[in-house]
Amino acid sequence: MSVIAQIQSDNGYSIEGNLWLADWNQNEFEGDITGDHNGKYLLLRSNITTNNGPYQFRIDAQKVGQSLEGDCLIQTPESVGSLIGEIYLSK
Repeated sequence: MSVIAQIQSDNGYSIEGNLWLADWNQNEFEGDITGDHNGKYLLLRSNITTNNGPYQFRIDAQKVGQSLEGDCLIQTPESVGSLIGEIYLSK
């Protein structure tokens, strides 16, 4: 899975932007992204719509040098389970 997050607004603790996601079948999806950060920890959230319905995507990461490392999660709004993976983001 490939994820690109473009941050358009950052007021020091709140983030807004766009998210592009390509899945393992090379299907591409786009959504708005919102998030919070405190300089070390980052939480990004996005809702994306697919042919199979809506999904929620979340990144929970920690700053390590110039990169972010953490977990990403994707799930349907009605599901109690989710697909969880590791994510590494860099500028």
